[in-house]
Amino acid sequence: MPPLDAQWVRVTQLADGDDEWEVAEDTTELVTLDVSGARAAGIDPELGPGTQVSVTGLETETPMLKAGSTVFMGKWDTLLGSEIILESYERADDDGESRTALRPLGAEAHESTARRRITFTPVRAVFGDLQPKSEDAPEPMHQDPTE
Repeated sequence: MPPLDAQWVRVTQLADGDDEWEVAEDTTELVTLDVSGARAAGIDPELGPGTQVSVTGLETETPMLKAGSTVFMGKWDTLLGSEIILESYERADDDGESRTALRPLGAEAHESTARRRITFTPVRAVFGDLQPKSEDAPEPMHQDPTE
């Protein structure tokens, strides 16, 4: 279909009430995801390279994360300062030797610092409800294809 055809109507004047526009800024925020609570609960989350990770509910107080077959419930934390995210890269030193170095993740400061964190705790399903995993609770729902 061509961009302009007989279905298009030229608008010369806006209807009443349509003259107020709201400008919305597109903002980007770097947030760190902390799953260290999994090891404290005795779970080794499947977070190696190639692991499928899904995060939902970022607009809620308790976002959810699924890594492999392990499900986590999150809690937002506001940091007192900020965390800087670094990436490693190879660079040649004065001798021509290749060395591993660190640099901020993004070119701009806001691309490499986080002021908020989501701390995730493994959960298990109990009668259709998700509950934080306690030490005496059964293991989370985990399907091992080798069993």
